[in-house]
Amino acid sequence: MRTIQQILKGTEYNETNLEFFWTVCMIDFCFFAKYVLGFKISSYHERWYRLIEKYPRLCVMAFRGSGKTEWFGGYFLWKAIFSEGLNFLIMSTTEKQSIIVLKTIRKMMEDNELLRQFVPEKREDTWKATELTLQTKATFYSKTYGKAVKGLRIDYVFCDEGGQYEDKRLFWTDVSPVVQLNLGKIIVAGTPESTADLLHELEKNEVYYFEEVKVEYDGIPSWPDKYTMKNYDHDGKRSIPGIKRELGALPFQQEYMLIPVSSANSLFPREIVEKGFAKTEKFLPFGRKNKKYYGAYDIAISPKGDWPVMTILELSGETKRIAKVERERESYDDQLKRFDKLNRDFKPEKWVIDGTGLGDQQAKELESKYSGIEMLKITYDIKYKMMMDLRREFEKLQIVIPADKDDPETWDYKEQLFQELSDFQLIVDLRPGQTTRPKFRSGKYDDCVASLSMAVRAAEQSFGQISFRSFDDED
Repeated sequence: MRTIQQILKGTEYNETNLEFFWTVCMIDFCFFAKYVLGFKISSYHERWYRLIEKYPRLCVMAFRGSGKTEWFGGYFLWKAIFSEGLNFLIMSTTEKQSIIVLKTIRKMMEDNELLRQFVPEKREDTWKATELTLQTKATFYSKTYGKAVKGLRIDYVFCDEGGQYEDKRLFWTDVSPVVQLNLGKIIVAGTPESTADLLHELEKNEVYYFEEVKVEYDGIPSWPDKYTMKNYDHDGKRSIPGIKRELGALPFQQEYMLIPVSSANSLFPREIVEKGFAKTEKFLPFGRKNKKYYGAYDIAISPKGDWPVMTILELSGETKRIAKVERERESYDDQLKRFDKLNRDFKPEKWVIDGTGLGDQQAKELESKYSGIEMLKITYDIKYKMMMDLRREFEKLQIVIPADKDDPETWDYKEQLFQELSDFQLIVDLRPGQTTRPKFRSGKYDDCVASLSMAVRAAEQSFGQISFRSFDDED
């Protein structure tokens, strides 16, 4: 229990003029956080307070252990205490994590002699695991990201660990609308997971003010009350070099210096991929006259596990525009129906098909039914060449990726491809006894990348057995 004596210690106030102390708390959250909550404040915490007071949308990318969750939780509590009837929404990737944030706020009140007055008398009726109401009629909701938020009218939203939100579309379709009618505010905070995560997307969104805080700058800790640059923990402060030794260089770079592991070794760095985004373009329904198309089919025999991906490229000179992509988990027979439709709609000059998992009979059936088929058995050397060729295409700005945000099919593919490209790494293991041949490492999926690299191969190696059909020809 934080007592009134502890709260007033270090201030010019005492219990006889507590109302003056309380007035200062009402107008200054940093004062409230320092004395009432006992928070050790750094300069960036003060800056966060000024930013959220000024901007309706704030994205904070901060190192692990920066105090972001407690700080913004305390800020919400401050708003709830000194206002009436406000609604707050706390979101995280799991129900457990969102409840933990709500428990933190509850504990701030229950363990504080000055704040216990805001706990309802019959709290068993209004305090639940995922919801609590204060004496000021302010209500806090905790929800798992993307679930059961439609219909809520919220004044303040806190999205915790925003870098972990997998389906970013839900942020725009489900989360953002809940504050519109109340002219509410949204705070998104977290540590980056990849260069394609929500935090990086908001960094480039003109509506959001973006703030970044690393654990140290030029050898000086960002939070000097909690961290030290000494090689050992000292005076209750955690050693930053000690954290680095414990975690290793790459995890430290991600968690504390905000450089995602994937971007450190990514074969397709964010900065070269983003140059290929065409924000006003979307997939084509069918091929255009006087254009040549090339296709790739990354087969998945089972409807579970990997995703089958079919990619159609439109070639204009050296520029390769992604014209259409199909990515749907379904049976092999249904995949063939989709493949047949793409073949009729775009009449590709050539197809490259991953025949690695196909039986000989299945491969022969495809080759006999369609012209311009290259049935590719992918070896390490072939994969290495295709990935390096794809990298060069991005470097030369010869890949165009439709990225129309208003077209769900196009946008979802762009997001998936961007995630896969960001996670795709080339690793050289220099440990004794290990081959120095580079090894590929991908994220959860790499099917879109594989299909795109095969489509580039088809466009670049369009000689040989190909079909010369055009859209002027009769079917």
